[in-house]
Formats: sequence, C-alpha cells, structure tokens
Amino acid sequence: MTFFTFTTVIFASFPAVDTEYTEFVSNNQSESKSPGSKVTGVLLGFLLGPVGVLIAYLMDDNEMLRAAWKGFLVSMVLALVIVISIFTFLIRVASSTTLY
Repeated sequence: MTFFTFTTVIFASFPAVDTEYTEFVSNNQSESKSPGSKVTGVLLGFLLGPVGVLIAYLMDDNEMLRAAWKGFLVSMVLALVIVISIFTFLIRVASSTTLY
C-alpha cells in the first residue's frame, strides 16, 4: 500500500506534458510578378480577346489575369456598341430613302 501511494504521488508531481509545435508560414511572394502586369493584362484581353486571357492564365499572375478579363469585357462592350450603332445608322438610312 505504501509503494502504491508513493508511486501515485510521484506521477502526480511530475505530469507528462505534451508540447505543441506551431509552424508559421509566410508568403513573401507578392500578388504581382511584374510592375506593368495590369497594363499588359488589359492589352492582352482587349487586343487578343480569349487568346489573351488564355495567355494571362499561362503567365500565372493573378493581377494580370484579372486585368485581362477586364480588357476582354471592355472590348466586348465596345464591339456591341459599334454593332448597335451601325445597325441603327443603316435602319435610319434605309427608312429615309424612298423608292419610286
């Protein structure tokens, strides 16, 4: 009985403690790989369309990719405005001329 009491007190005095290790991972890489990636992305999307967006995907630069999508969207809106303007002009010209 004394031995059991003595071993219990010893284990209670020196409990086993699990140590936790924390690993900090920092991302030192910035969002953009080059300073002119926004301008490059807009030009790729605007001038080359879907091919330019694909090139931006291959460049693996998130900032350039967003800019390429924006450039592509601007080119599509501009093309739509031009097509609507041409059709409106042609309809006005056709309605103003009378056939005899």
